[in-house]
Amino acid sequence: MSLLFVIALFLFLSYGLSSLFSGQAHHRSKIPPVHGLYKSEVASSTPLIFPSVQYHDTLRSLGIESLFTLRTDIDGNKQYIMKPDDPPMTEAERKELSEKNLRKFVKRNFYDHGKLVYKNRVNHPEVVIVSLIDFEGYSVDHLVKTVQNKVDYAQRHNYGVYVRWAQEFIPQLQKQSVSESYEFIKPLAIRAAMNAFPYAKYFWFVDQNGLIMDLDKSLQQHLLEPKILDAATLKSVPVIEGSNIKTYKHFDSRNAKIIIPKTENGNLDTSSFVVTPSLQGKAFLDYINDPLVRNYPFPNKLSSTIGHMLEWHPSILQRTALVVPKTIASSYKPATSQEGSDSVYYKEGDFVITFAGCEISKSCEAELAKYYEKVKLE
Repeated sequence: MSLLFVIALFLFLSYGLSSLFSGQAHHRSKIPPVHGLYKSEVASSTPLIFPSVQYHDTLRSLGIESLFTLRTDIDGNKQYIMKPDDPPMTEAERKELSEKNLRKFVKRNFYDHGKLVYKNRVNHPEVVIVSLIDFEGYSVDHLVKTVQNKVDYAQRHNYGVYVRWAQEFIPQLQKQSVSESYEFIKPLAIRAAMNAFPYAKYFWFVDQNGLIMDLDKSLQQHLLEPKILDAATLKSVPVIEGSNIKTYKHFDSRNAKIIIPKTENGNLDTSSFVVTPSLQGKAFLDYINDPLVRNYPFPNKLSSTIGHMLEWHPSILQRTALVVPKTIASSYKPATSQEGSDSVYYKEGDFVITFAGCEISKSCEAELAKYYEKVKLE
């Protein structure tokens, strides 16, 4: 009798344990795979991912109203939406549409660009340059120059490039225009880049109105090497102008997960900054991308939003290096300007030039073209 009991108990336990573990395995199999805004992904054959700029005029003629579906909710609020389940074009569809219906092909190509990923482990780039381009606000010539500059630099150093149309992110925003929300599209683009390049270590955003002037030295040589970053880091200074919260006096640059230039007037310069795909880096981006934060009426938009986060979240501040602008964001000084010091403004030999405020003076294209030619001559 006791033998039968032991055998029955053994069989019961064996069945119970096998059901438990098989249930866990079954549960794990139900977890959906990680993906970007679209559920489908398209493997890129190259780490240089950028839009087909030659379709600039067609995209402009289509307009946002033709690229996305406009939905109206029960309260009468209108919102452009995207379709996450949208499948990529097949090769047969690409060939047929490109030959017979260019506008439809450009529209589908616009969607498919957001599905591109580079997930090759072998020779995966350590640094990915991220940027945005705006077909509504700039000419095709301007966009070709700014994209080509990033590609030229990346190719010299085996980096990746991830450039998106700013308009691709419109459905994720509450204020659905690039002119109103451009600054807040930047963190969305970097987060998308992290999905597209899962093995990269650094994501460097460089604005469309910015040029890399020194193509020979790597980002590591200009900024990321611990001694260089430590020398460039601003320690024991107010996070933003007038703040009682200061950066850490004994900040260890080896722990930096986010690197942002801080200007002389106390603002954080988001024309060129670096984020790592670390816990702190992703939390930094996800915090900014929260609609409650993004839509709060801070005076300087993204700069003020980041400043507020650093003031209230010491776990992020202790992993953030605020650096002098000269490292990765020397500002262009118009001939008429008498403000600011030479320690801030671009001079020959600096790494990067940005054209802050050029949108107001409507001089972005002329200024960038002038300095683009200087880079090409070197």
